[in-house]
This record gives sequence, structure tokens and C-alpha cells, in this order.
Amino acid sequence: MLSKDTGTKLMRYLILYMSHHGTTQRVAKQLSELLGIENSTVVDLSKSKLPDLNLFHTIIIGGSIHGGRIQSRVRKFCEAHKGKLLNKRIALFLCYMDKAHGHEAFHNAFPKDLIEHAVVHGFFGGEFLFSEMNFLERAIVQKLSGIQTDVSELDTHAIRSFSESILMNDKKHTLEDTAA
Repeated sequence: MLSKDTGTKLMRYLILYMSHHGTTQRVAKQLSELLGIENSTVVDLSKSKLPDLNLFHTIIIGGSIHGGRIQSRVRKFCEAHKGKLLNKRIALFLCYMDKAHGHEAFHNAFPKDLIEHAVVHGFFGGEFLFSEMNFLERAIVQKLSGIQTDVSELDTHAIRSFSESILMNDKKHTLEDTAA
């Protein structure tokens, strides 16, 4: 498939994420494996230079919630590139431990128009990784949750379903593009 803007061959998936303690990074890498490593580019928004968004067919954006908010770089990326993102197929995901408020956190994390435009939304649970937290983070998590050791509540089924939905959407649009 060729880019309408540049005439160059499009890569399939760009997975953009930010991870504070490593959970979202592991999810991004798992998504890359499920979508096909050869078809995916994984970029940490805190460390890597942003590639040209026009070179990708589908852009997947994810982050995690800390102190009730998604990482500011994820939020700023979404706002700064909203115009391009609204002209691409996008998927959004969130890692968050508080299942009772997860959907609310998701809707607060991403701009409303991107949520409405996204072909799939993912809520994957999360982890408390005390071994990766500083003293203050451990104290806050212990006080708010009562948890004192590493806990993982990642929903691998939700991650797999998210990737399958992206692949199905991609296949559907590839067939439509071929027929046009």
C-alpha cells in the first residue's frame, strides 16, 4: 500500500507508548509480536525520535495512569498530532490498575475526537511494581490500595482481543482498498 502523501510504501503499524515502570512497554512489545514484529515499529515517546506518521497505515497509542492522569507526553502527542491522527486508522489503549474507574480514566486520558475516531479501544489492567517504584510512589500505593508487594493484573485476553480487532479491521480495509 502506498502513502497518498508521499507515494512511498506504508508500513503497517506504529505503536507509540510511554511507560513509567515498564508495564506499558511490555504491552507495546506484546502487541508488536501479536501484530507481527516485521510489520510493527515500536516507539517509546520518552526516549525515541518520532518517525514520520505518514509512513504508517495504523497508529496505536498507549500509556498508563499515575495519579489519575496519563503521561503528559502521550497527551501532548495526541493534541499536537490530532489532525494527522484523525486521517489515519488509530487504536488507543490504557494500562490502569483501578478497574472500577478504568473506563472513566480512558475517556479522560485521550481527546474525545480521537476516542470516537479510533477503530478499537483497549483497557488492559495494570501492575504495581514495587521493585520499580521510588519510596514516595511505594508509600502512596500502599496507603491508597493496601498492597505492599508486586501485583500484576494485566488482562492478556484483552491484549490479544485488541490485536485481533486491529488485524480484522486492517483486513477489512485492505479488501475495500483493493476493490476501489
